[in-house]
Amino acid sequence: MPTGPYSERDSLLSPPSPTRSISALSSITERAKIKRRYGLELNSPSSTLCQPLGPLEISAGSRQGILAGIWLGQFLSALNLTLVPTMLPSISSEFKRSNEASWVGTSYLLATCTFTPLYGRLSNVMGRNGAHQTAVLFAMLGIVACGLSNSMQMLILSRFISGMGGGGVFTTSSIITSDMYNLRSRGFVQSLGGIFYGLGMGLGGPIGGLVTDWFGWRWAFLMQIPLFLLSFSLTAVNLTYVIPGTGRSTLEILKRIDYGGTLTLLGTVGSTLVFLSMRFNEGLPWSEPMVWISFLSSITFAVLFIIIEIYVAIEPILPPHFLTQKGAYRKSRGTAVVVGDRVVRGREVIGRALES
Repeated sequence: MPTGPYSERDSLLSPPSPTRSISALSSITERAKIKRRYGLELNSPSSTLCQPLGPLEISAGSRQGILAGIWLGQFLSALNLTLVPTMLPSISSEFKRSNEASWVGTSYLLATCTFTPLYGRLSNVMGRNGAHQTAVLFAMLGIVACGLSNSMQMLILSRFISGMGGGGVFTTSSIITSDMYNLRSRGFVQSLGGIFYGLGMGLGGPIGGLVTDWFGWRWAFLMQIPLFLLSFSLTAVNLTYVIPGTGRSTLEILKRIDYGGTLTLLGTVGSTLVFLSMRFNEGLPWSEPMVWISFLSSITFAVLFIIIEIYVAIEPILPPHFLTQKGAYRKSRGTAVVVGDRVVRGREVIGRALES
């Protein structure tokens, strides 16, 4: 071994000492423990870039794209609530089924009433993006089927499918807005979304009548497809944030969905509407089986719904204790306005059925 002045290369040429090897090995072991625990190196320059962003951390451009997508979906869903009444004369004359015309609007409201509560749970199972995209997809498929319908029965069924998505659009839009904004600014943003909802409700009738007179009633449905695709694309590209998990698996959350309450609610409302249609629209007497069977079915389903919500459902779609909590009442005033609007629309449809 040459002797002489110390050089800075000596440490590289000399064999490693046992002490140095032990310290290096312990350092590597400690870093491996940290990586196993947190999944990232503490001193990695790209560690913060690899982590998905939360709803409050997304960029302004993504936030605006999400709002544009969900507000467009709200506009189209509200548009379909008032689009049909001005088109019913043309639809009835083409299919020669004027006695079933009221079901074109009723089926949409029935699906909205029944499936809207499910999307709150689906947003936890599928994520905000998955639940909203599912709602928009159902609404769009229903609209396409409406435009291609060749019978009154197919049109009624298509409107029901569209309502399955239309109600979900309102629910998921409210959830997404609540994710992205705190309590201080959430009310203002949701009020802006209400403007688009009001525009859809107000413009549905005039647009439906105008398009029906110019191009035919089918184009009143088909013209919405590009707008639905735009809404779908905006949310698909920008709605990428993640929310903290609840610690439950997807299977466990699916088991907690109130399927019994949903089905009995559908049976209650559907049977009631069938009874009103058969008894007052068709003018059938009480001796007819369709009249008294639908009447008894509505009462039976209503009783079953109450029993399931109180005693059976783990997380009911209509929690009974909400009716006795003043705080929950104050927090749900915005939802009550939307539900009240559905009730008004339902009364109008039932009123037309009773007058005919």
